[in-house]
Amino acid sequence: MVDNSSESLRRGYRMESSLDASR
Repeated sequence: MVDNSSESLRRGYRMESSLDASR
């Protein structure tokens, strides 16, 4: 179950990283 939470956090971090790179 914890894996799901970790995946969500990783996805959010990746999305933020992508947005920052696009900036």
